[in-house]
Amino acid sequence: MRRVFKQHLISILLTVAAVLAVAELAWWLVGRAHEDKAERRLEAQRRELSALQRFEPAPTPDAAARLEQQVTQAAEKLAALERAWFAGKTITAWQKLKVPGDRRAAYFDLANYRQRMAALAQREQVSLAKDEAFGFAAYVNEGPDEADLARVFRQRLVLEELLGALLRAHPTSLAGVAVEAAMSADDGRRTRGANAVEPLPEMLSLRRDGMIATQVLEFRFTGRTAVLRDWLNRLAVSDLPVAVRNVIVQPSAAAPVRAPAGVPGVVLDATGDGFEPLVKPTDSAFTVTLEYLELVKPDAGAEDES
Repeated sequence: MRRVFKQHLISILLTVAAVLAVAELAWWLVGRAHEDKAERRLEAQRRELSALQRFEPAPTPDAAARLEQQVTQAAEKLAALERAWFAGKTITAWQKLKVPGDRRAAYFDLANYRQRMAALAQREQVSLAKDEAFGFAAYVNEGPDEADLARVFRQRLVLEELLGALLRAHPTSLAGVAVEAAMSADDGRRTRGANAVEPLPEMLSLRRDGMIATQVLEFRFTGRTAVLRDWLNRLAVSDLPVAVRNVIVQPSAAAPVRAPAGVPGVVLDATGDGFEPLVKPTDSAFTVTLEYLELVKPDAGAEDES
């Protein structure tokens, strides 16, 4: 009996020893896994520390203060540029004007605009097409839709300023004015018309989504090169945010003008009958594409969500 008891006791002790050995092995494996994980974490932190030490500027409180100052200065410069481009006297004065309240009021606003431009062209002795609408042929018989009242009114203000400067530069004739086709709110397509032009390609346009919106304006006229130069100089000193994007010059279809002797810049050839100009000053046909820039203000709701 005692011998059997000893055998059972030995078996129990061996079993306990085996369990303890397995438990110790498991504990060692778990500890080793934690140690490997800790070593990997430590190595990652060392690499991060090394990267931060090489980072310029160093991530220190002084560097953070300098960066904050630079950001503040950049924001002030940006605000100054925005004021210079988009808050001139002309645009500030426009903001005080009242948008026509309905289609009828908008129709008469455009009609009065056409009368003023026609009168200015007559004073400056600029020839016009018989039914020149000065960019608004779509609204000769009716006013714009209610949804377009503000857009067309703003467009009219811009055109009157730019076209007035062109007419005062004394071109021989005005061949036409075209504006960018309006985008439909229903299907996202642009409404084409006799006086509509397509937006400029992205590579040529100054339009930036969410930042700057543009309106493409096209002016076609005939005259001497001095007319173009005078008009562009007027635009250069204007406070309107306008950029010249394209200029096309072609020979005018009109008959060349015979220049008298003694005109500066004319090369003369001596003949038996006197002097005959070899290079006669003539009018050219100009097509000038402008972009009128507008600052896109962020949506307050979108800013709150972000």
